[in-house]
Amino acid sequence: MGEMTVPAHVLYGASTHRAVLNFPVSGRTVGPLVIHAFALLKKACAESNIELKKLDRRRGRLITDACDEIIAGLEGETSSLRDAAGVMEHFPIDIFQTGSGTSTNMNANEVIASPPAPAACPSGPRTRSIPTTTSTWASRPTTRFRPRCRWRRRSPFTAT
Repeated sequence: MGEMTVPAHVLYGASTHRAVLNFPVSGRTVGPLVIHAFALLKKACAESNIELKKLDRRRGRLITDACDEIIAGLEGETSSLRDAAGVMEHFPIDIFQTGSGTSTNMNANEVIASPPAPAACPSGPRTRSIPTTTSTWASRPTTRFRPRCRWRRRSPFTAT
């Protein structure tokens, strides 16, 4: 897709910046409650994948810690992202985006994959704490779900 210059002070990456430039529909961004829900969901999925040994503990902790920072900032607690306004600065996607929310999901993945705080970003090229593909693991519970207890539903079409 080519090179993309992203402002140095933000935690999102090229995919989010492309979406901002390509879909400037209303000038209104996705609300804090939606971002809060994304952070809770990604944290829960990361914890599940750690428990299922689909995601290693070190990278999983980086994901859950980043989600905790987003949540803390939105709830007005002490956060490296300062406060709700500081958190929302990193989520610039237009609320009336096209598609099924892919841009917002990728925006969350990029912020989660970034260094823990803007102050931690050295001037010049940033390096991610974890690859964006790893933070995507926080979006999916797992491809194979195995419940802890075995329960079989009898088919109404089989004789007992």
